[in-house]
Amino acid sequence: MERLIKSDILRHIEFLMSGYDSGYLEIRFINENKKRVFIPLEKYDEERVYSLINRYFNYNVFVGMLPRFEVDGKLGGTRNHLKIGNVMFFDVDEEYDKDKVSEIANNLQINFLRPSLIIASGKGYHLYYKIKEAIDIDTLEAIYQKVAEKLINLGIKIDKQSIDIARAVRLAGTVNWKHVKHCFIHEYSAYEYDVEMIKRMVGAIEVKKREATLRVDLSKKYRELSDKEIESIAIALLPFWKVGHRHNLTFTFASSMKKSGIGAMSVWKIIEKVGLLANDEELYRDRKYCVENVYKNDVSIDRMAGWSTFFDAIRAVIRDNMNSINANDVETLFFTIKKFISKMDNTYKLFLALVMYMNCLLYTSPSPRDRTR
Repeated sequence: MERLIKSDILRHIEFLMSGYDSGYLEIRFINENKKRVFIPLEKYDEERVYSLINRYFNYNVFVGMLPRFEVDGKLGGTRNHLKIGNVMFFDVDEEYDKDKVSEIANNLQINFLRPSLIIASGKGYHLYYKIKEAIDIDTLEAIYQKVAEKLINLGIKIDKQSIDIARAVRLAGTVNWKHVKHCFIHEYSAYEYDVEMIKRMVGAIEVKKREATLRVDLSKKYRELSDKEIESIAIALLPFWKVGHRHNLTFTFASSMKKSGIGAMSVWKIIEKVGLLANDEELYRDRKYCVENVYKNDVSIDRMAGWSTFFDAIRAVIRDNMNSINANDVETLFFTIKKFISKMDNTYKLFLALVMYMNCLLYTSPSPRDRTR
């Protein structure tokens, strides 16, 4: 068996990643071990990428259907790491047959739209549609769902579990080691479709924008804070809203408030206020998810998410703002604070006391309220 089909590998990646000015190509190598690589698109070099994939030829290889973007300086493969897209993927749940697949493509061209790309996956086959211009994820997801419904209505046996905007797809030109068969390109029509044309073909599209309201059970008895308390806490928290720490700080803060019986709505109002003041571009895409996750999951409140990394945020703020003392003094102060808070029982009061203490220590002028304007 030929190890890899180089032309199919490079064509598939180029198909998926064309049309973007930024973002990262995600590649996953999976067998009994797993490895994941992110390659910036502006530095994409097809020979180097092929060399990397060839090195792991005995792995099942998957790539992100859409480019990934950083969240707080960290990359991942979830929906939170998506911003825009121009590709839709459909896994057809039936055995690959060359003649039958070609017939299906012809029928789709008559009754709907011919796929932009068709790949034999080593067992079944995959249909792809390419949009001419990258669009926002919410709109793409809405169109994706409608196209899936259209294909199912036309008798295409789409695996509904495969309808995932953040999906990683099996890479053409590599081996499906589960069935020991190559994954290869059956047809590359290179068709790219206009968004408005697709909308006309599938009917009305309802775009569900990410809401600013929380999707959590509010029936549990938590105390909600007053507007004055929310305002004062947000002002105290704002200096710590540093890039690289905001994700974990949201988890920590929400966990500490939950531990003290404070409701999710109050926590979200605080985080939202801080995020808006700090121009946090991930506010509704990531921070809201963090708050929802803390209040949805019934994990022990004694195991507070992000608590250890909260201290990294404190250390960063100290180092950024206390240039008059040396590094050893910074570490001494940091561990003194850490030892102090480890003896406290009421986490809510502890957190606020710590934040207010750091706030006063680091910023003597102007006042916290003046800084937020």
